[in-house]
Amino acid sequence: DRIQRVSCVPVAVAGSAKPSADTWDTVPDRHRAFFGGFRSLRKAELHIHLEGSISASTLVGISRQGSSRFANVAAVRERRELLPGRGGFLDFYRDVCRELRNPRDYARVARDVTRRLHREGILHAEVYVSPVLVERIGLEWGGVRDAVESVFAAHERLGRGRIVVLLDTVRQWGP
Repeated sequence: DRIQRVSCVPVAVAGSAKPSADTWDTVPDRHRAFFGGFRSLRKAELHIHLEGSISASTLVGISRQGSSRFANVAAVRERRELLPGRGGFLDFYRDVCRELRNPRDYARVARDVTRRLHREGILHAEVYVSPVLVERIGLEWGGVRDAVESVFAAHERLGRGRIVVLLDTVRQWGP
């Protein structure tokens, strides 16, 4: 019953339901047997930021509720691929957070995360959520916390694994 962990797996191979042909072609032959069986292993995800884990389709769906920085799935994927360093990542993260307008949006992102965790066989996940950020964008932390907790608790009740929520203080954005 040990959870196995691998520290250097190409994200496109380990993090997608089906590796693309281009990505699979970059995996050396000597590693293909390992990666081919990777999905069957029990895994842990030790560092997920809830807001940063939103799927492109969910982000587009949430964005359509109001003014949108994210017009379609292709635009989201293109922006993710073109993140120029740490600043670009933080800008993208900030823009995603600004699209989350209520606790229901956060619950929708949490459902996105639980579907991916289940699909990839991840039995333990540590998910960072920032009360400071939630309040900075004008939402009440209690409502968001309850919405996210409800989704994660349902995931656990179904026996799909444990989710630990870690509170992030977002120090890189100042006091």
